Amino acid sequence: MLTPLMVSLSLALATQTDAATKEVVPAFDAGQRKAIVAAANEAIKLHLRSPRPAGVADIPPALWGEAIAALMPRRVYSDHINVAIVLADDGKIEEGLYVSIPISSYAPRVGDRFTLLETLSQKDDGSFGQLLHYKLRSAAK
Repeated sequence: MLTPLMVSLSLALATQTDAATKEVVPAFDAGQRKAIVAAANEAIKLHLRSPRPAGVADIPPALWGEAIAALMPRRVYSDHINVAIVLADDGKIEEGLYVSIPISSYAPRVGDRFTLLETLSQKDDGSFGQLLHYKLRSAAK
């Protein structure tokens, strides 16, 4: 069953132009931003509490929540207790949404791994965490 949030997120993604010029990260309204941050908080909480082999960073789809699943990510993973929602990865550059969670001691910055960190959150969003658009050099495979 599609909820209004899923429909609005899906419509935001569907309005992107063709593959050659498409924006990977659509514009979100305050409610969508808040829902994505809340889903990332819940996903990381469940991921950290679930049994998994040491070093497994990927968060299984069952833990993503509706707001993240509606984005149709390629994958979602824990990055120093923050959450990366991968929307595109060409093998050289990974791009998507990054949720910086206040309990993490890691503060992402441009220059080490990241080539772009653009703040999407607004002061009045009232979210526990910050939503960012990111680009990251992909790890060597």
